[in-house]
Amino acid sequence: MKTYRKTISRILWQILRTPIAPAVKFLFTLTHTKTVSERRKTAKKINISKETNQKARELDRDGYTIISELIDTDLLDNLFSESKLKEKARIKLFQKQDYSHKGFWIRLLDDETTNGAFDSENIFVKFATQKKVIEILSLHFKKTPQLMEVLLSYSRPTDNDLSYSQLWHRDFDDNNTVKLFVYLSDVNEVDDGPFTFLPKPNSKKIGFQLRSHLSDEKFFSKTSKDKIIQMCAPKLTVFMCETSKCYHMGSRVMPNSSRLMYTATFINPPHLFHREKCRFSTTKNLSTIEKQTLGLEA
Repeated sequence: MKTYRKTISRILWQILRTPIAPAVKFLFTLTHTKTVSERRKTAKKINISKETNQKARELDRDGYTIISELIDTDLLDNLFSESKLKEKARIKLFQKQDYSHKGFWIRLLDDETTNGAFDSENIFVKFATQKKVIEILSLHFKKTPQLMEVLLSYSRPTDNDLSYSQLWHRDFDDNNTVKLFVYLSDVNEVDDGPFTFLPKPNSKKIGFQLRSHLSDEKFFSKTSKDKIIQMCAPKLTVFMCETSKCYHMGSRVMPNSSRLMYTATFINPPHLFHREKCRFSTTKNLSTIEKQTLGLEA
């Protein structure tokens, strides 16, 4: 059964890279009409502020938006404090992890789950599900979003060739994927490995590619360097990017530099890929919008 599901997921992943992905997503959505309808009803009840509406428009138009000024400062302070504690344990965590293909970073949240699930009260979950973030994404998706993953990563220099997310690519977690990023260390220079991307309108011009990850040489044969954005910014900068539509890369950290970054991955539900269990759990009486965002609705 696991082999079968893995094969199906691989086929879907390949389909999501092609121009027929929107049609496949549309047909799949038709098989979840009740769930989609409930999520749309919930989204329509949200009171949207002028500032939130503007950020959602930027995300729709450009594929990214900076939202630092809308973020709950208490949640941001708590996220920063907990992240710095996790950073101190990075060597111990590194020794436990398999880095056969992503030796340029260390995952720092592996010990935050119970039976593979994050609790809804965990700060790394609560930050992603805060009011303004969900407002922006509900406008963007036209229904409540679904949080798929939270990640705290410590990027470090290596002597290896560039690989995987260090190369130019788009994300295929689903047909429409948005990631929320928080810099938890200063990323002021290129040596710090900034998240670097090509805005949505320019990425559209590149279109479908046979290879999922492109070298600089291949990528810049299709677009010019002056079109890309290097997100160099101080710690506590918060931004979103529609990574399924924007070509991007990062973690190219140079010697004597490092990068600590939080990432929350959201998709436009229903999710195309089957999961045996939800990545989140709760012992609290959550609101409808919180349950839907965590995929815990009945």
